[in-house]
Amino acid sequence: MALPAWTLALFAVLGLATPGLASPIAEAGPDKLADTRSLGELIRHSSKPVHILYVHGILAEAAGGSVVFQTSLCRHLQGLCPGDRPSQPTFHLLPLGAAPANLTYLDQPIWTTESWAAGAPFVERYRYPAHSGFPEVIVDEVNWWPLVFPLKCRALVLPEVELAGADRHRLNLCAALDDKGHSLPLPYHAWISQDEIAAALAKPSPIGGAAVVNGAVKEGLMNWGLADAVIALGPMQVYLRQTIDEGAASDHAYVLVAASLGSFITLDAWWNDAGARRGLDKTASIYFFANQFSLLELARLSQPTATAAVAGGQPASSASPMEALRRWSKQPKTSAAPNSREGVPLGPSSAPVVRQVIAFSDPSDVLTFRVPALAGAKVVNVYDRNGFDFLGLVADPLAAHVGHAANNGVLDVMIDGAAAKAPKR
Repeated sequence: MALPAWTLALFAVLGLATPGLASPIAEAGPDKLADTRSLGELIRHSSKPVHILYVHGILAEAAGGSVVFQTSLCRHLQGLCPGDRPSQPTFHLLPLGAAPANLTYLDQPIWTTESWAAGAPFVERYRYPAHSGFPEVIVDEVNWWPLVFPLKCRALVLPEVELAGADRHRLNLCAALDDKGHSLPLPYHAWISQDEIAAALAKPSPIGGAAVVNGAVKEGLMNWGLADAVIALGPMQVYLRQTIDEGAASDHAYVLVAASLGSFITLDAWWNDAGARRGLDKTASIYFFANQFSLLELARLSQPTATAAVAGGQPASSASPMEALRRWSKQPKTSAAPNSREGVPLGPSSAPVVRQVIAFSDPSDVLTFRVPALAGAKVVNVYDRNGFDFLGLVADPLAAHVGHAANNGVLDVMIDGAAAKAPKR
């Protein structure tokens, strides 16, 4: 998502817009990128299938969020992808049981049995068979956005017609329509009706609505974006955790690529869900495209981690995802057998595999924070610039947040590591 096209066009006409993608990418510690291994190295030298879990963040409204990332993977690892482009995915629905009848909004039930089933999360699985010296590579794109659609549509998008103005694109999505008014297939569902939209549009705002830019920012960044984070901190967190549970029992080398809120949701699931924990315990490499740990951790301060244990040694449900990340970093490190490049250990081939977090953040992004040092893991914060910058005064806030997967510099560093040579801090 981006600011209205006319805004960027105005910047360009005035000659004041500078493409952020041309800006350098810089390491910002606490560890060095040269002391980590790249995703390309792991794939080239792994003796196991490489299983990448790609979890989207806020603002998602369609499948395919991992396609740009996979296209870059195909470009860097020539021969990995037939035709040098992402494979056709298979669809896996993730049913979450019966509709939660006890979850209501203003005393009104949110879901019927039918609508709960229609809005189930799903996985798009992309598979690249082992060939030409490459191991099998699986990319599981986890789509949790259908779960939060009904809440945002009914509580925010529809009422905002009178206050901030009509977000026509998302009003259509909430009614399972594209921008031309054509019906959309599942997992889209008519969370609001066309009659409700017509009635809202017919009622004029008492004071004329919001200023255009302010309204666009509120509709996009707040109503459709930050609302996801608020929902993830409430009772819906139980279902988001179940979505991350892939039952990772197979003998694969796991990699996590998590965008924005997806990182918090994934670590929250690791702490609370046994299936998700099996997968992340096997994961040695984590990549974050923006993250909100420092912000969202503030919602978990009421129960200190020191008192968060429950019977059987399992953590309590309200415990901290940041604490989960710390515990993950201290997990026992596996050692590769002599003459093996499994996991691409740093140093001699028999050295232990080092866990690592590579976190990308655009300094103009209002919803990203540094990842702190972790005992037992390498942590590298990498700063990049996405989208347009207006005289160094303002940048497109949505592009700054969601533009990492389309930033060639980010993908070069991610896949080639220090070989891409981000400037040293």
